[in-house]
Amino acid sequence: MPLDRLLVVLLAIALVVLVGLIVRWWTRRTAAAVRAHRAPLPHLATETTAPVTLLNFSSPHCGTCRRVQKPLVDKVSAQFPDQVAVVEVDALAQADLARAYHVLTVPSTVILTGNQVQDVNYGLASAETLDRQLRAALTASDLAAA
Repeated sequence: MPLDRLLVVLLAIALVVLVGLIVRWWTRRTAAAVRAHRAPLPHLATETTAPVTLLNFSSPHCGTCRRVQKPLVDKVSAQFPDQVAVVEVDALAQADLARAYHVLTVPSTVILTGNQVQDVNYGLASAETLDRQLRAALTASDLAAA
């Protein structure tokens, strides 16, 4: 009898690992597809003059968006005044914009240089991740301008 229970536990663990790998693969594949997207994306309601734009997708009912992601975005973007414009996007009110970037969950962030997608984060993005991605986007923006 204990061997049967051990087998069931091992199968459950294998299933959880498999589902995690599938979700990770799908997230990376979708982010790569958004970065490779060449068709014109919808215009932002807010036009920016900064070289890098960070789209912060949230919704009115998302507590994690308000309590965790927005403070992280504000903290990281404050390090790059006049270089990074943060645009808050209500994923429900601007569904066409969310659909264009394949945003199915909030919070999500999209980093743009001009109209070019540099990085996409589906779900909560850490301050370290955002900092690294913004620095890379600013470098890409500087190279494109040169």
